[in-house]
Amino acid sequence: MEKFRRIVIKWKTELTAACLLLILSLAMVFAGSWFYRQYRKQVIQTEESQLLTMAGVIGNNLNTYLEEQLNQIDLFYAQEAEADHRMQIDDIEARTAYFLKGRGGMYNWITVTEPDGNRFQYEPGKTAAREPAEQGTDLAQNVDQNERRPSEEIQRNGDVQSWISGKEISDQTGWYELYIQKEVLSEDGICMLTFAMNLETLYQKIVAPVKIGKDGYSSVKDQNMYIIMHHAKDQIGLEALDDRLKKYPDLDLTSMNDWIKKQEQDVSGTGVVDTYVWDDPGLARVQRVVAFQS
Repeated sequence: MEKFRRIVIKWKTELTAACLLLILSLAMVFAGSWFYRQYRKQVIQTEESQLLTMAGVIGNNLNTYLEEQLNQIDLFYAQEAEADHRMQIDDIEARTAYFLKGRGGMYNWITVTEPDGNRFQYEPGKTAAREPAEQGTDLAQNVDQNERRPSEEIQRNGDVQSWISGKEISDQTGWYELYIQKEVLSEDGICMLTFAMNLETLYQKIVAPVKIGKDGYSSVKDQNMYIIMHHAKDQIGLEALDDRLKKYPDLDLTSMNDWIKKQEQDVSGTGVVDTYVWDDPGLARVQRVVAFQS
């Protein structure tokens, strides 16, 4: 009987120890899980804050850089304000060739459309190509007529600031070209200059360097949610949700849909989105910490 009592006491002691060990283990697991959740939450909040700041920096840098490019064009083609002052067409074309040569791939081409309709197209490393008058309509002149400035202003003031007239995807590069136009008064009338800015060069210069970590990246959409800059080239030109639904019908884009709606409604925001690695042929699903600034 005494032996049986000792066995029961030993069994109870071992059971109690096992229960205490189990409780301690569960407590450690719970504590570890709680600390992990808190740490993860803190990391996400920190990255969201950093990303939101970076999004603002990218937007400001893009605005500033584009304004600088417009100012550079205006200064380069600056002329005296006297009403009787006119530039020689030869001078305009010589300046254009020189301007393109020193811009390091920023422009895919520049055209000079003369008052008689003849157009000369300049491309890096190539001789200017002349087109006859009946073909001398600039590609970008009809992109957005609402942005067109009245030519009467140049007649009154002798000069008009350059302006952005629209954008299209280049057949040559697969990236968007941003069109800038400039009217210059010559002895024979008004010359229209069109500058095709290469947004790939702009992306690599301003946007791509701003990111967090090895797999982080930045992209740019226009006001209609079309992707105009992205590190995965096949995403360029897609509407951020509808076109992706058509291109990837088997993917779950529910989280992306909520994110796009937020971008359409708010000026800025952050979040964690279920998305995909767009430059991976397997389209691996990932969660990304994201932020945007309009």
